[in-house]
Amino acid sequence: MLSRPISLGDVRKSGSWRIYDDKRFFHVQRNTATVEYVIGEVYWKIEVGETVEFDEWEYDRELLTEERYGDEVTLSYAVPISANEIIKAFAGKRAAFASRWLHPFRLVPLSWLVLLLASFVVPAYETVFESRLEIPASQQVYDDDDVVVGDKTCASWRASGQTVPSGCQPGEPPDRAIFTPTFEVTRDKKSLSIDLVAPTLFNSWVGADVALIDDERGYVYEGVIDIEYYAHEGSREGRIRFGRIPKGRYLVRIDPAWEQGQPEPELRLVVRSDTAEPGVFLESLFVFIWIFLIGVFLAAVFLISETIQRVIYWLMCIAFYCVIALLGAHVFGFDWSSAPVNQVPESVRRSPGGYRSWAFWHAGSHGGK
Repeated sequence: MLSRPISLGDVRKSGSWRIYDDKRFFHVQRNTATVEYVIGEVYWKIEVGETVEFDEWEYDRELLTEERYGDEVTLSYAVPISANEIIKAFAGKRAAFASRWLHPFRLVPLSWLVLLLASFVVPAYETVFESRLEIPASQQVYDDDDVVVGDKTCASWRASGQTVPSGCQPGEPPDRAIFTPTFEVTRDKKSLSIDLVAPTLFNSWVGADVALIDDERGYVYEGVIDIEYYAHEGSREGRIRFGRIPKGRYLVRIDPAWEQGQPEPELRLVVRSDTAEPGVFLESLFVFIWIFLIGVFLAAVFLISETIQRVIYWLMCIAFYCVIALLGAHVFGFDWSSAPVNQVPESVRRSPGGYRSWAFWHAGSHGGK
């Protein structure tokens, strides 16, 4: 603090408040100070054991101090000195420059800009699969071919042309799911995005259950993509992301659905590895603004307490850097998604039909649908 004496006539009283230079100072404390020892050079007379009574008032870290020693009353006004000014005075311009730019609040926009640049430089945005999807034709499925009823299997009963007994019941028609060929993901522990595009969609919607299948280890990552395009509003493209995907061999299952009465949609699938979403950075700006506004509001509410204001200041810093940490994790491949991940046992994966079988997705091998 930089302190200087002021005249008693320059200060007006208003209850417990003091008014100086059109600023209202609120009362902070009243106490007694006793000199216990003296170190160094002091520019006024002072003695060990000397006792002074004082009151302090504060306005935005500026202080008014009234000291009383016998019949003598001294009033002083003090303003804070920034750390940068102290460093500049004692450590030189280079240290002052470093201190100014290493300020916690100034590092937030710098960190944000560095991560934004890294989001364009670090991710490879490697397209690992791209193709137009052919929706299979709907057909009856018989999942009871090997069931023996009477003296023949159900398949033999149907082939014989005789009446098929009630013990042979055809399965429900399967969803018109699409399976891609397998493809290689060469980048380890990176994010992976799956884009589903319906280029001719108009005044309608398309939805799809999406499963990314690790063909080597049996992991199945699942999610949903919804696309709506009405009256030239909406989007003809939907995306789902999975984070920290191990490198290896994968395939994708798309189980589409569309508005009743509409023709089959044209669908295109694009799978990219090592991706970052630029939109996440725009969302982070809104989060920063909300944190700042909440901090300013709380600081205004607790204006009379410098301690609480400092706590609010550091809580804002912590919140800012938590957002920065989440952005950094996003750029380098982490993605916090609610999409469930299952590991299918080896015996089920190697069963007839494997991932492409109707039974795997509908009969409970995968937990049902």
